Amino acid sequence: MRDHARKRGEPGSWEYIVDVGMAAAQRCQSCNKRHWVERRPKETCPKCGGKLTETEDRHRKTKAGFATRKECQAAMNKLLVAVEQHSYTTPTKASVKQYLPKEWLPAVKATIRPSTYNSCVQHVDCHIVPHIGSVKLAKLSGSQVNTLYAKLAESGRKDGKTGLSP
Repeated sequence: MRDHARKRGEPGSWEYIVDVGMAAAQRCQSCNKRHWVERRPKETCPKCGGKLTETEDRHRKTKAGFATRKECQAAMNKLLVAVEQHSYTTPTKASVKQYLPKEWLPAVKATIRPSTYNSCVQHVDCHIVPHIGSVKLAKLSGSQVNTLYAKLAESGRKDGKTGLSP
């Protein structure tokens, strides 16, 4: 019974449970609680302060609240297709402001010239974060990026003149 849909206790409520594969986790040696490693590993257990050990566990996704079994099966099938095509990613709560300077910039630093890196840092700090920094990565859309680009092309420089080259 790996992936399945089931009726919940509430009348007319269905849920699915899908195995989305193995994922990085940390397990506390004191309380044995598992913590999923979403972006960065934790230093100590948030619950008891105990030492954490690295592990890899089976990760499951559940979603409930479907009115009919047919709706539930359809949503479950969409998720199964995404998992099979390796296009499923675990939803994150990180914002653009958290991701760009703390994760993306350090990741690309070794692959670009120092002057290019400094330029990227400046663009992130001066242009991107002030405009769309509070947007969650999962909610970021192409239209938001296009709007930002248009705004910067119109008046992106600090002195108010046109900002980006054509």
